[in-house]
Amino acid sequence: MCRLLGFLSPTPVSAADLIGAAQCRQWQDLGRLHDDGWGTAWIDPTAAEAIARFRTPTEGADDPRLTAALDDEADVGRIFHLRMATTGMADLVENTHPFLADGIAFAHNGSVHPVEELRALVTDDEIARIGGTTDSALVFALILRRVRTGVTLLEAVVDTVRMLRADF
Repeated sequence: MCRLLGFLSPTPVSAADLIGAAQCRQWQDLGRLHDDGWGTAWIDPTAAEAIARFRTPTEGADDPRLTAALDDEADVGRIFHLRMATTGMADLVENTHPFLADGIAFAHNGSVHPVEELRALVTDDEIARIGGTTDSALVFALILRRVRTGVTLLEAVVDTVRMLRADF
């Protein structure tokens, strides 16, 4: 299982501003166990999709880039993800969360089995749009499919989760 941290704020703040640097170090230290990569996405009005992202398949516990993102980078919204890969899912940058497509960033904590059955629900074009091959990327592709039909993001997530709970 992965570890997630996120916030929204009416004014730009860092994670350390909100929960303190000591709590950020404790969360970052989880990267010793959740060591299959880390990533972050944040609201950036200057980015093409208004969301910017950084991700790496390397451990985050001692990564100064993650420390800086937690302590120094002020944003109105940001998510952080420490990855513990699903068994058999490669430690590649394209499999590292958060995924980003259509102006939506997505990070997931958990796994969906059997992955082969989940993969059968997603088209090759949808997989290419996400860029990853993990169960989490496939879940994101299913959410985006629903969003493209005109439902809200919340409805798309709820519908997808209901389908996954019923079928998996």
